[in-house]
Amino acid sequence: MKTKTIKSTLGILVLIACVFTVNIFASAVGKATITFSESSYDFGKVEQGVELTHIFKFKNTGDGNLIIQSVNAGCGCTGVEQGDKQEYGINEEGEIKISFNTAGREGIQTKTVSVSTNDPDNPAIVLSFTCEIYK
Repeated sequence: MKTKTIKSTLGILVLIACVFTVNIFASAVGKATITFSESSYDFGKVEQGVELTHIFKFKNTGDGNLIIQSVNAGCGCTGVEQGDKQEYGINEEGEIKISFNTAGREGIQTKTVSVSTNDPDNPAIVLSFTCEIYK
């Protein structure tokens, strides 16, 4: 009976030690924090038919690696380019290039791009741009 009690106690202590070790390791890894220099951009007044482009710059200001999981345009008229890189180290910078074809459009236009990351405080960021198209 004493052997069972000792084995049970030892098993519980090993389990507690494992959980404690995993928690220490998880906190040592750190967390990613994505910081954009701007989250919206206004092209102002533009002539119809012009192809607009803008680069949204970001930086990993956290103490863990940042992973860009996906970048998606809100509609088919907006193009997005992230490049091949998806993981950014501490203080590393990156960019997301957007493009918008104004052909066939008129008036005020507002478009969005969604960015999904492993930043626990900002897992989904919405970037936006606007323009006023005239003929």
